[in-house]
Amino acid sequence: MTDAEAETAFKAIRWADTNGTPVFPPAAVEAYEARRPNGALRFRCKGCKKEFTITSGTLFASHNLPLRGYLAAIAVFCNEVMGKGALALSRDLGLSYKSEFVLLHKLREAMAEEM
Repeated sequence: MTDAEAETAFKAIRWADTNGTPVFPPAAVEAYEARRPNGALRFRCKGCKKEFTITSGTLFASHNLPLRGYLAAIAVFCNEVMGKGALALSRDLGLSYKSEFVLLHKLREAMAEEM
């Protein structure tokens, strides 16, 4: 999956109600894309002009992994029958144990809130 495909998939999942059109979380106002010169994806609210990222307000907000890493971790975690350990996931995705441990903890916490 390329970065552009991952961005499109993440937008479709994040803003499913608006068919992938970004919406500024606090005000529910539409936003437009304001990509940084280094290629980092940012959005700007049409109303207040505040910038936010695709992960703002989600459990991935404080992480710096690429979007492909988040989507891969979710897919691997959800496809396991008994769950997936942080050490096994870190080996599968090539990331550190500590970052995978925190990511899996946040995924489990989010799933527990839904139930």
